[in-house]
Amino acid sequence: MEAAGRDPLRLDADKQSGSLKEALVNQTSINQHLAEQNAFVLSSDLEGLIVDALGASRVLQLLGPDGESHFDQTYIDSLASLNASATLASVSRKLGSKGWNAAQKATGKLPPHLVASLISEAYTTAASRQVLKPLLAWLKGIISQAAPAPL
Repeated sequence: MEAAGRDPLRLDADKQSGSLKEALVNQTSINQHLAEQNAFVLSSDLEGLIVDALGASRVLQLLGPDGESHFDQTYIDSLASLNASATLASVSRKLGSKGWNAAQKATGKLPPHLVASLISEAYTTAASRQVLKPLLAWLKGIISQAAPAPL
């Protein structure tokens, strides 16, 4: 990438995101800069993408005592006194996410076998697909440009 092209990319990459909507706008802008290198970035890490797509309450339902039992009832009860934003941040950290601005510290890690099932779950609803849409479009682009190897 030319030196002149780096400055706008760096400016966009350093933008703070106060909401998921802002994070997705920033992600789009950064990926426009990276397109000629066939590179792509998410607005968050994979765990954050899952929480953004499903929402904290659905993640708690899927991973709580009546689901995969990744979260115990004590943890779920501890969230009752938090507002929606703090609950989302806590669940994200507990899954290992650092958030849109990578400013929070992860407190746990999502077991690898749960990632695929949560992404599949996220893909089943229209609202969730909006969060996954940039990633899916990029992956479809790779597939459409791929050519089979000659035999």
